[in-house]
Amino acid sequence: MRRVLLIVLALVVAASSCGLPRDEAPRAINTIPDGLQLGQRPTATPVLPVGDGTIGDQQIYMLSARDQLVRVLRPVAETPSEALQILLGGPTSEEIGRGVGTAITRGTRIQDVSVNPLFLLATVDLAPGSLESGGNNVQKLAFAQIVFTLTSFDNIESVEFVQTNPEQPELGAIKVPVQYDSGTTVPGQRVTREDYALLNIEGFTTDGRAPSISFDEFPTPVPAPNPASTPDPNAAVLARLPIWKLNESDQLVQVWRDLERTQDALIVGLFSGADLAERDAGIRSAIPPDALANPGMPDQYEIRTFDEETESEVIEVVNIATVDFAQGSVPPVEAGNERLLAAAQIVYTLTGLSEIDEVTFTVEGVPLIMPTQNGFSEPFDAANPRGLRRSDYDSLLPPIPTPTPDPSPVADPDAADATLPTPIPLPAPTLTPEPTLTPASVD
Repeated sequence: MRRVLLIVLALVVAASSCGLPRDEAPRAINTIPDGLQLGQRPTATPVLPVGDGTIGDQQIYMLSARDQLVRVLRPVAETPSEALQILLGGPTSEEIGRGVGTAITRGTRIQDVSVNPLFLLATVDLAPGSLESGGNNVQKLAFAQIVFTLTSFDNIESVEFVQTNPEQPELGAIKVPVQYDSGTTVPGQRVTREDYALLNIEGFTTDGRAPSISFDEFPTPVPAPNPASTPDPNAAVLARLPIWKLNESDQLVQVWRDLERTQDALIVGLFSGADLAERDAGIRSAIPPDALANPGMPDQYEIRTFDEETESEVIEVVNIATVDFAQGSVPPVEAGNERLLAAAQIVYTLTGLSEIDEVTFTVEGVPLIMPTQNGFSEPFDAANPRGLRRSDYDSLLPPIPTPTPDPSPVADPDAADATLPTPIPLPAPTLTPEPTLTPASVD
């Protein structure tokens, strides 16, 4: 009998050891199924061998429980593509427990990220269907996360979004509208951190926890003292340079910028939008707001002509710069005089440099015919190099004002009633129909 009892007790002890242990205190569950965390779509904690393995809090932006942008600790990414890969990984389970989330859904895929160093612009190629769910406010949060993450790199200040369909590559990249603080942009418009200022509330700790704040006021960041800075010997030297824009009468006028004295800096200054004072004064540009172009270094040509009077050969040295537009950056032909005005702005701006005499245009390497006040230019030919000069657009300058007479009394009483001569207006540019040339008419 005693032997039977011992066997029964042994079986009871063995069975009890197979059950779940009881915890002395509550503990966090690391894996949260979908639906348990309201409003969140948790993903696996990303483990990415990126960068040099160091941890930083200046790159990746998630969302706080109050839908404000917050930086999180992640491995430092070396490239924008790596940073977005980490961003798409979502918050960690520990961050989710502290209320950190993301508006970027699991189905979001980024096919490519390219950076234009001249314009400090990143172009994000979204896969079809990405960032299209959740309504405008959720989409705005997702775009803001991407914009702030990318602009954490020194060579990126603005972001544009496009979409390509791998199943229809012939359609190319389609420009995508973006939700931001003021609504929805036009397709392809660039956005910066300033477009999401309402989401950029300072005061969050680097591990994602929000400080204790009321619902009615946000903490005011305490400005750090500005120590006396030491001049950087490698800093770019800036000069006050003229950029040519348009007044309300579509006449060429100068505005001034502090820029490096280079073609690249002039193109960036010209393609940037007008500031508030210029807009109030009616200053505008015919160059599309999303235009991109790369100015090439000027090439030097010798043009030989024969002077019949001196019966000698004349050699003229001409420096011709080429501006290569990206597709869609040139005003369309059907837009009236906009292409003429844009060409005039670029020619006048670049020829302000003493090392540039003329300008020619291409679209992704294909020669482009441009309108002038006397018709259309010829396709560029290196055997007979001719570009566009200021004289091709001088009729777009404002009329020279007539000097006012001396207000002192006149001796002749009849001369007091004399009127000033009326200035003769300059001829308006006339455009002939654009010729149908093969590769040269490519936009």
